[in-house]
Amino acid sequence: MPARTKDLIFVVASVFLVACGGNGNNGGSGDDDCGSRSCKLTASDMQAGDRFGAAVATSGEVTVVGASFDDDGGLYSGLAYVFRSEGTAWFEEQKLSASDADAFDAFGTSVAFADDVIVVGAPGNAAAYVFRFDGNNWLEEQKLTPVGAGLLFGTSVSISGGAIAVGAPGSDKVFVYRFNAGQWEAEQTINVPPLLFSRPTDVLFGASVSCSDGLLLVGSPRNNETVPLAFAFVYRFNGTEWEKEQDLLSGNIEFGSAVAISADVAVVGASADS
Repeated sequence: MPARTKDLIFVVASVFLVACGGNGNNGGSGDDDCGSRSCKLTASDMQAGDRFGAAVATSGEVTVVGASFDDDGGLYSGLAYVFRSEGTAWFEEQKLSASDADAFDAFGTSVAFADDVIVVGAPGNAAAYVFRFDGNNWLEEQKLTPVGAGLLFGTSVSISGGAIAVGAPGSDKVFVYRFNAGQWEAEQTINVPPLLFSRPTDVLFGASVSCSDGLLLVGSPRNNETVPLAFAFVYRFNGTEWEKEQDLLSGNIEFGSAVAISADVAVVGASADS
């Protein structure tokens, strides 16, 4: 029997609608009141083409929404919005931007949130930005940049247990950072592993990442005539380094375009599979 969802509240960013389970109303309310257990979040200054809702993350009372084509800091510089719930209502708490925002940064392409820390990817600037809540405001804590080559660094981000993973699929790499002595330090650069051919390149390793309690799932969705299979890889932190534990592979188109991992369950999306 499917799990009941009657106690969940579904929050809908931008114009996308999600149906509630149980006895819920499956229509959007058109505002930020979730009394009907579904609602639509919109930015206070949203404009057409901002791509508000391009990335979302939520935990507890906080939801983060990326708007990667917002123009506040220049054309396609990008923003992220933080919403907080109070009872059944959601309020826009703060608008986040990079301290060095510039045109074509695409800040907000990816977002992640855990334990009063938000990570926002800006692949156009090869950066990821960490914000921490001080009890009143979200403050930019650190700008993460790749160690060495990291083309499209920030396309994907994830955070869990004091570790941040950032994908750089243009260089087929994932960079892991760990919080230590008040700052985020580079812990490990994970390169695309050997696949079924001697020199894997341009397989978009790191297009998607998800970490949870010492586990890391990385998508590598390139699937064409040169690379007949697409992959996702499971890594486990052994206390010192991240070791590859298992390869997941498929001939499905763009297998690995989206990934999520929690406990003993790994979910892999194949966005172009028909």
